[in-house]
Order: sequence, then C-alpha cells, then structure tokens
Amino acid sequence: RDAYVVARLQLNTERQSRSSRRKWIMVAIVFFLVVFFAVFIPTRVIQHSGGLRRQAGDGVLRDSQCLLVDARPLARSREPIALVAWPRSGTLLVRAMIERVTGFVTSSTFCEPTIAGVGFKGECIDPHFAVLTRTFMPLQNRSTPVDSHPESRDSYEAALVVTRNIFDLILLNYVSSPEGRPLRERFQGSLNPSPFPVPEVFISEQIRSFKLFVTFWLGMEIRRLVVRYEDLMAKPDSSYQVMAHFLNVQVSKERLRCALDSNSEEMRTFTPKMAPYGSLVFFTNDSIDAIVRATRLELCALGYGLDGPVRFSCQRRRSLVDPLRYADGSVQGALRNASTR
Repeated sequence: RDAYVVARLQLNTERQSRSSRRKWIMVAIVFFLVVFFAVFIPTRVIQHSGGLRRQAGDGVLRDSQCLLVDARPLARSREPIALVAWPRSGTLLVRAMIERVTGFVTSSTFCEPTIAGVGFKGECIDPHFAVLTRTFMPLQNRSTPVDSHPESRDSYEAALVVTRNIFDLILLNYVSSPEGRPLRERFQGSLNPSPFPVPEVFISEQIRSFKLFVTFWLGMEIRRLVVRYEDLMAKPDSSYQVMAHFLNVQVSKERLRCALDSNSEEMRTFTPKMAPYGSLVFFTNDSIDAIVRATRLELCALGYGLDGPVRFSCQRRRSLVDPLRYADGSVQGALRNASTR
C-alpha cells in the first residue's frame, strides 16, 4: 500500500509539473503575440504609409519601399478612388509613380494579366484595398462610348482625373488602331517622321468620345482632382505631392525624391515616347482649328488654352476646373452656363 501511495504522489507531481510548463508556454506565446501586433505590425503600416523610418542606432534614413515590387495593399478597406484618364493619357506612368510615392498598390476594373506582368501586383485586387483604381467608365472596351456601364456613378468616393492635350491623344490612339498602322511604322522608324495627316473621320470619332468622357466625369458631384499630363512632365515633384495629399497619404520629401529618381531601372518601361504636343506635325492647320472649335469648352474646363503651342481664349470658362486644385460640387451646370455666354 505504501508503494501505491508513493506512486500516486509521483504521478500527481509529474502532472502538476507538465501543467505548469504548459501554462508558461502559453504565457510566452501570448507575450510574443502582444509584442508582434503592438510593435511589428504598426511599423509595417508606417513604412507603407509613404514615410521613411529612422532605424534605431544609426539615425540614418532607410527605405527600400519606393519600388513597385514593394507596394502593398491598404491595411484597411476604404471607399475606392477612381483613376480617370482618356486612353493613351499616360495612366501606366501615373500608376507606377503613385505606387512608388505612396507605397500602396493600384488596381483596375479590367484586371489585365499583361498589366500585372509588368509589375502592378494589385491589378486584380479588390478596389477597396487599393489606393487608386483605374476605370474606363463611361467607355467600353476603351474606345466605344456607351450609355451604360457595369460600374455605377456611386462606385467611387473620389476621382483623380489625369488628362492630356487632345492632339497627342488623337494621334496616339490613331497609331494604336489598325487604320494607323502605316503611320505607326513610320513613327517608330524615325525620330522625325514626315507629317502624315490623321484622317478627319477618325478625328471626329475621337472628339465625340472625348466630349462624352469629359462631360461624364466633370458632371459628377464627387471630390476630384484634375491633373494635366503636361504638368506631370514639367513639375513632377509638386504634382505627385498634391496627388498623394488628395489620396490621403502622407509622403516625406525623402520618399518623394526616391520615387522620382529618373535613373530608376524599372521606370524606363514607362518613359514617355513622345514629348507633349509632339503630335501637331501630323495635323493640318484646318484640323487643329476644327478640333479647338469642337472641344473648346471641355479643353478650357481641363485647364488648356492659356499655355502650350496651341492657345485660345477661354474667358470665364477657364475657372471651371483648375489643374492641381480641388473641384467640389457639380461642374455640369457651370458648363451649361458658360456655353451660353
């Protein structure tokens, strides 16, 4: 009997010992998780919010997050912000720079594998977790205007409207079309191709779609920012800083300089192939005058007319939408009022 009691005591002691070890292991695991979520996770969020972080010890600014490969989805979902641009307006360049500047991925409503293949990891993610979402609304298949679209006007909380002078847009869309193949071959084969006028039929189609596009977005009562492609080329620092502020992302000067590094290898893919207004040699003087007359109201609303090689009077229409400034409220009524002056 004494041996039985001793055995029972030893068994109880071993059980208590194992139970104690399990408790300490659980305490250690809980402590590790608390430290992980309290220290490591906020640090990652800070890094991807667009700012540089000083590492402890040396006080040196270190950040490798200004590359496309380092961009991450938003930590929390939010209402999508639309990236609005007429085709061939330089949207890939803008998306690449926004990802480098903010540290967050951009997405697209079309989810194209070819775009994802050149470095845009967020091409197909949920727009609620992207800092910006490329949309082609109200265009379908990028070129055919339609009255309806699978997306709705209420899909976005705000819109970043990137625009380009209409002459470059028409030419770039023409050389990308089957009809413009001869011109595309001459354009790619020479730095100074001889003028080859764009057909008037194609110009008319582009004007009609362009007017629909501008009226659709400037007529929406949402928060928006209009940025001209020409300003992005001439003043990249201030332009991207304003865009980051519009997207509610804090960006340090050091990170901005890192993102705008012109010698970056990955940005060579998105380097513009044509200088602003380099398309004018492909239009006759009559075509230029006709384009300005047909789109004067829309061009003035986008901030064109007072600068560049093609200038025209906007009078009061110039104040409808000023590039690099916020536009609140409906512009559609202002457009109608300006057209009657």
